[in-house]
Amino acid sequence: MRPWLAFILAIFTAVPAIGQFDLSGIGGFGDQPKDPVSFSAQFTPASADRPAVVMVTALIEPGYHVYSITQPDGGPQRTELSLSPSPDYKLIGGWAAAQKYEPHIDPNSPWGNVEEQQHKNVVTWYAPVELAPGVDPAQLAITGTVHLQACDVQCVDIEQEFTARLGKGVPIGPLNMTLPAEAVAPAPIPPPDNSATKPDVVPPPGLAAPTVSGPVYDLTKIRLEEPPGSLAWNLLLAFVGGLVLNLMPCVLPVIGLKVMSFVQQAGQSRGQALALNLWYTLGILAVFWTLAGFAIFAGLSWGEQFGSSGFAIVMIGIVFAMALSMLGVWEIPIPGFVGGNTAHELGKKEGPAGAFLKGVVTTLLATPCTGPGMAVALGWAVRQPAAVTLLVFTVLGLGMALPYLVIGAFPQLVKFLPKPGAWMETFKQLMGFILLATAVWLMNALPMELLLPTIALLAGIGFACWVFARTPGYAPLGDRLQTYALSAALVAAAAVFSYGWLAKPQAAGMTVANSEWQPFTLANLGAATLANRQTVLVDFSAEWCLTCKTLEKAVLHTEPVEEALAANNVTTMYGDFTHRPPEIKETIQALRSSGVPVIAIFPGDDPYRPIVFRGAYTQNDLLEAIARASGKQVAIR
Repeated sequence: MRPWLAFILAIFTAVPAIGQFDLSGIGGFGDQPKDPVSFSAQFTPASADRPAVVMVTALIEPGYHVYSITQPDGGPQRTELSLSPSPDYKLIGGWAAAQKYEPHIDPNSPWGNVEEQQHKNVVTWYAPVELAPGVDPAQLAITGTVHLQACDVQCVDIEQEFTARLGKGVPIGPLNMTLPAEAVAPAPIPPPDNSATKPDVVPPPGLAAPTVSGPVYDLTKIRLEEPPGSLAWNLLLAFVGGLVLNLMPCVLPVIGLKVMSFVQQAGQSRGQALALNLWYTLGILAVFWTLAGFAIFAGLSWGEQFGSSGFAIVMIGIVFAMALSMLGVWEIPIPGFVGGNTAHELGKKEGPAGAFLKGVVTTLLATPCTGPGMAVALGWAVRQPAAVTLLVFTVLGLGMALPYLVIGAFPQLVKFLPKPGAWMETFKQLMGFILLATAVWLMNALPMELLLPTIALLAGIGFACWVFARTPGYAPLGDRLQTYALSAALVAAAAVFSYGWLAKPQAAGMTVANSEWQPFTLANLGAATLANRQTVLVDFSAEWCLTCKTLEKAVLHTEPVEEALAANNVTTMYGDFTHRPPEIKETIQALRSSGVPVIAIFPGDDPYRPIVFRGAYTQNDLLEAIARASGKQVAIR
């Protein structure tokens, strides 16, 4: 086995231990040997004395428990169920549990004296639904999501999609035909006061507010004004967006590594340079094809994989190990990763494996960013047939790869770079510090309770890299294999220690009072727009989205925009997509987007015709949209 592959596999061996926490996500990241909860779903047809009923059953492994849908605030995470918006069915009552929960109070728990409402072994949640006229129950699939916490000594956050088909049903209790729980909304916070101090950043989600009844915003009624666009237009947007992606801050730390390759390519033949850059392009396209598959088969949006803590931790570990290699702690024995401690070794010929792997890592780090036009193209692509979706993602990847293909075809374009020499050692170390900063930034996507374990894991990875470097590449094969095995064991042991002992159960959500930004929910949106006829601006963002944070600081939270929001009595909401809440994901998709950033302005007098900005937006864009949505004039600056 190649040494570089052995080390990367070592990082991945840590994932099962990490998976005891909020790491459920894509591609098996965060999987455990056995899932603590398994799910099944079905629905029964309407009869003379009751409507159709959807039923979701959870089989809970011995030793584990989950919490009820009525778990009081201030305690552990309550179970939440929701149905996907559809014209074929709608929820007409609240969820209920067929089995009674077991009350439990432990004064030594993080929740203090708050009652824990626990379900063990098996529990079925059910709710009444109404099928649209003409819908054949035998052909219908009712889809939705269940979000819960399964706990024994530690807790696992589980978000599972379900598909219910016609069945015989299971024994249940009486139906709850009152307004569903999700239709009970926090009261809209009064419009901003001009005299109030404006926040510099969006507050964390989970804000507390009194609750009132109100209508829920129906995503199926959204009518967007912009035309869907042609295939050619969206391919052009994708190509330009991919090209601009090379300039995004997420990508620049790894692009710097490619500069090292360009130095030696300037002295190569055109055929050699082109071949290496074709391998780099193939690495880029491999990631885009994988993301296209996730979009087609799993509904995964652009950058959403960073909502999986498991994926984020693996990327943090890889970037951190790359940084240590740049700083000379160890050597990744691939010339493509600029291994080696001397200027002579830095000038080695780049290999196909190194070029391909750099393309993969560069593209993965690019996914938290969105280029101009790219969000529009992706939002359009994910609603098209699979072949069109794949084509758009491919063109996006080719746009990103274009500069490298051009340099591969014309290596003389980079002859202005200095020849290989001592300066490359300094440049390499500088890139190491930039990669360390990238690893720190990636930690921003992690829940607070996983920060300390992740830092401990990085210490273990650093020690493993140091041990790895003790055995030189020319040592006998047996010695090298022992070193690879020991390094892998050290990383795995660090993961077990970090996430099996240091990590703490998830705490209750953070509460921030007196904030001008409400947490986004469809109930909040309905209460503000449908009940109170208020214009609402929603900022859909994520902690891992660097583009989002840049636009918020440079555009959204600027004095002219905040003055316009206050002058026009616009209610502001924050949709936190960091950990991919189902309701926010469905809303983003209904707004014809495939990820964040998204700004949506819902006019109070026509709330189902929102004004939507995907990806980049300017101050004047927002000011004009606020004026148009509120029917009042705002000075454009």
